[in-house]
Amino acid sequence: MSENDRANMSADEIAADLERTREEMARTIDELAARVDPRTKVKEVTAQAKEGAQRAQQAGLGFVEDLKAKDTRAIAIASGAVLAIGLLITLAIRRR
Repeated sequence: MSENDRANMSADEIAADLERTREEMARTIDELAARVDPRTKVKEVTAQAKEGAQRAQQAGLGFVEDLKAKDTRAIAIASGAVLAIGLLITLAIRRR
């Protein structure tokens, strides 16, 4: 709103404009407060962690199904993982 528009406003129009501005500011402050509220952040992070865990679970179940179906790629990955774990255990035992 320009200065000319404000100069030509009645007292009631000015009051209405101020009330609209207050309401907009109150909404903005409420939105900002919700964004930085620790409880809101905890809920968001918890939801993200649950989604990630569900995706990992589905991927793991899919991998197990691939192993049951004797998919050569899945078998190679599982064999490599077992070999790597065995190597790490052997190295840990030798260091003691």
